[in-house]
Amino acid sequence: MLPVLIVEDDVNLIRLYKVQMRNWPFGTTVFVAPNGYEGLILVGEVQPKLLICDLGLPGVNGFNIVRALCANERFKELAIVVVSGLPAPEIMAHGGLPERVVVMSKPINFQALRDIAHERWLRMPELAYPRQK
Repeated sequence: MLPVLIVEDDVNLIRLYKVQMRNWPFGTTVFVAPNGYEGLILVGEVQPKLLICDLGLPGVNGFNIVRALCANERFKELAIVVVSGLPAPEIMAHGGLPERVVVMSKPINFQALRDIAHERWLRMPELAYPRQK
């Protein structure tokens, strides 16, 4: 199972993520944090392989979360997708995002998100190819 952490404060969008992920051809374990503070705690606790993060979060915003994780060597293998309604110039006005972060605009392209998750799943041999006993 691919552990996915969604840091999002919109409950309807969280439901939509979960519905979409149920239909993916590989297994996911979805964790949800409704704000940036809880998101940072959960990242350390559950060690997700994919982080999906909104930028406009209460408390610690998505910009700070993403920058902190990208600056930490411990999370260098974490795939990070930012989903935001902010236009690119506004994201740049906030200092931009690290190069390795994939930015998706709203409405969400769930096929593209599934492709990113699937690629992450394939790169994790312990997830994609369980060992035979």
